[in-house]
Amino acid sequence: MVRFSHVDPLELSLGRKVLSCLPTQGAIEIQHDSPDKMHNWHQHTTDETLIIVSGSLTFKWEGNERLCHPGDIVHLPKNIKHTSSAGSDGAVYLIAFQVLDNI
Repeated sequence: MVRFSHVDPLELSLGRKVLSCLPTQGAIEIQHDSPDKMHNWHQHTTDETLIIVSGSLTFKWEGNERLCHPGDIVHLPKNIKHTSSAGSDGAVYLIAFQVLDNI
């Protein structure tokens, strides 16, 4: 099941908080979507965690939709078909290729 949570956007500076988002082993990706960028429907074979840093992102999955803002966290299990589109101001978000329960 897709879960959502929230952190204070002021804690998302590219400093200690971002470093705390790193998985035990691996990397995070910083994604920048231009205004109104839309990703096609797709799914992944691994879990993912998305952390919205700036802008806004409309996230859709299995008949559901949620508008995400800075500080919002999407915990996305593998094999969930989903799409997303950036708002009129674009979006910057972190992607970890596993569900991060420590944030």
